[in-house]
Amino acid sequence: MSVGGIQLNKKIGRNDPCPCGSGNKYKKCCLAKHNDEGFSNPVNF
Repeated sequence: MSVGGIQLNKKIGRNDPCPCGSGNKYKKCCLAKHNDEGFSNPVNF
């Protein structure tokens, strides 16, 4: 499923662009936040 050009429930690699739109790599942006919340790479944005 795609909403606004963002793929939902797609597994995001650590070196992929962050889906939040910051332009940073996922590992430098939202990875730690999602791991703290109990997520394992799939992200719903």
